[in-house]
Amino acid sequence: MTARGNDPQPHLPFAVILRLSDVALAKTELEATLGATVYRYERERAGPLHQAHIDVLVDDGAAHAKADLWAEIVAGVTRIGPAIGKLKQKHAVGRASLDLAVSFPEALALVSYALPSHVAKIVGQHGIDIEFSV
Repeated sequence: MTARGNDPQPHLPFAVILRLSDVALAKTELEATLGATVYRYERERAGPLHQAHIDVLVDDGAAHAKADLWAEIVAGVTRIGPAIGKLKQKHAVGRASLDLAVSFPEALALVSYALPSHVAKIVGQHGIDIEFSV
């Protein structure tokens, strides 16, 4: 999981993870297909399938500026997305979701987060859902 320092900026994700459920492929086969490292690969609670977590940020967290972070997310999804779509069509994976972990400062009672439309469009084109973790 890529974290951007110890003091995450409010309103920006501090970690961006692609979560795959119901994975029927072995970890090594999934990594080869995606061209990405699977850093978490665990058996689902029931049955023989697995869940996998992939870090979509290729720069290991160096994208600190707002525009750079969104561009890095788009680049990662653009790189991995076509393979995800094919795996979903073959039923080799179930659900795919991009999890954007965001901070919620204690001093605030309400925080809003904006997801740029161009990012949502690219993610959605590959059949990937978007989740926010607070």
